Amino acid sequence: MTIKYPTITIRLDQEVKTLIERQAKREDVSVSELLRRYIEAGLHNV
Repeated sequence: MTIKYPTITIRLDQEVKTLIERQAKREDVSVSELLRRYIEAGLHNV
């Protein structure tokens, strides 16, 4: 079963976008999945 998450838009400068894309490639996940993980980890640390 695939979980549907709401769509959000994040404005990033090109440098940050490139860093996120490289990290996603290193972890062999999509950019969306990587950002979802970062957001979830951040919410657990609040």
